[in-house]
Amino acid sequence: MDNNNFENVTNAAEEAVAQAAEPVVEAAETVAQAAEPVVEAATTAAGAEAGSMPVYTDYSSYDNGEKKGINVLGLVAMILGILSIVLLICGCCLSAGSVVTAIFKYLLIFIRIGMAIAAIILGAVGMKKRPDQKGMAIAGLILGIGGVLLGLLSLIFAIIGSVAGAAISGVSNSAGFQQYLEELQDSLENYNY
Repeated sequence: MDNNNFENVTNAAEEAVAQAAEPVVEAAETVAQAAEPVVEAATTAAGAEAGSMPVYTDYSSYDNGEKKGINVLGLVAMILGILSIVLLICGCCLSAGSVVTAIFKYLLIFIRIGMAIAAIILGAVGMKKRPDQKGMAIAGLILGIGGVLLGLLSLIFAIIGSVAGAAISGVSNSAGFQQYLEELQDSLENYNY
């Protein structure tokens, strides 16, 4: 084989290989273009892990449009429910010795019932508005219901106590009761042991 033929065969082989490789090269370029965003994201993430480059990622498509954070209505409902129970304990410590403390005791009962009703309302609205974070709203709702029930119970007992106290006071101050006590005391003094 002569040199000229050898060069012709080599050129023909190179052209055949180049023509055969053209679809492969085009496919590789397409793959490289498609992989470019992935490589860029990986480079950004790798830079962020090393602390050299900040990553700004928009996660709004992952949370279905719902806001992250705290359920404020649920938190307020829970706080009001806790306060209504705490005021129950404080109200139980008051004795109705004078008119001022009796008025304060009734006022405290109505404040407690109002706070418990507000806790129920806010808890229900908080559960409806933020179903993904309804734990505190449920706690506020339960504490509010308990506060209303205990408030009504303490109101009933306070009314019964006031009526019973007034009745006992009225009976003990009556002339007939005083005369009976004097006769009882005289008979006990005159009794011989």
